[in-house]
Amino acid sequence: MGIVISESAAEKLKAYKVEQTMFSINSNDILLNLYGDSLSYKSFPRVGDIIDKKILAAVRRIDYKNILFDFQSEKMREIDNLDDTVIYTAGGQVVDIDVFSNIPLNRLKEKPNEFKKEIVEIYEQHLDYYTKLATELEKIIPCRILTEEEEKAEKSHFGQVIKHPILRDVNSNKYTDELAYYWKLSHEVSNEKVQWRHEGKAFDSVKLRFTILKENPITLGAKMSGRYG
Repeated sequence: MGIVISESAAEKLKAYKVEQTMFSINSNDILLNLYGDSLSYKSFPRVGDIIDKKILAAVRRIDYKNILFDFQSEKMREIDNLDDTVIYTAGGQVVDIDVFSNIPLNRLKEKPNEFKKEIVEIYEQHLDYYTKLATELEKIIPCRILTEEEEKAEKSHFGQVIKHPILRDVNSNKYTDELAYYWKLSHEVSNEKVQWRHEGKAFDSVKLRFTILKENPITLGAKMSGRYG
């Protein structure tokens, strides 16, 4: 049995869905210019952008036999459904972009071009944010000073000395487990020597992860139960 509700009630009954999509960009991959035009190159939406299409991005593998044809300006704005890899989305607003790179930033900058500069810019912003976050969190959870033996063990095991927080029971500052998690995350992300893994496997490329928030308003005939604002 249907009921009639007010516009204000419909507004409060809006539900939200969070979608996370990750994809790889290998050294011989190029992102298509799906969000730009003949004057500007934009391969993917930025934080704050609204996606009103079903495609988030598309990747084209470089084929040197056809490179002059495949990489013409107009061809870079058209998806080849046979050869290109298409990353789909349900749409919504981009609220975060994470970069997981096993290629150091200085190596990404070695061969700058129109196709790669977007990734470099996003990666620079990503590193800058987490470096600043790590610095601020160290004011709450200082780093522990390792002994000479511990440093040797770290270098032997990891190939580098990794920062560690002081033990919780000797820290006069009180903090949540969530803050401790972000201390660890920020130090891992800002350390370019950390090698990322995905689904338990190492990779030698760059992965982008988009977090997209989609608003699902209540519509005529929709169920009202099970909705979360």
